[in-house]
Amino acid sequence: MSDHIFGASHERDITKNEALSIIAEHGGYGSTRVYGVIAVGDTAGQIVGIKSPQNMAAHAFSRIYVIER
Repeated sequence: MSDHIFGASHERDITKNEALSIIAEHGGYGSTRVYGVIAVGDTAGQIVGIKSPQNMAAHAFSRIYVIER
């Protein structure tokens, strides 16, 4: 896990279970944004926003992280 601070935002690596917990919360996509780096396929390396469990299930991720504002 790693932490990075960019201006007023804080980036932190998280587990898949932590990501699912965050996106399950009501309003969880407000100040905390969940992102993943797609691991395989034609879109490998692409960063995508994860807004729902369906988004999470659609891809295998090499990295999952949050940006907290």
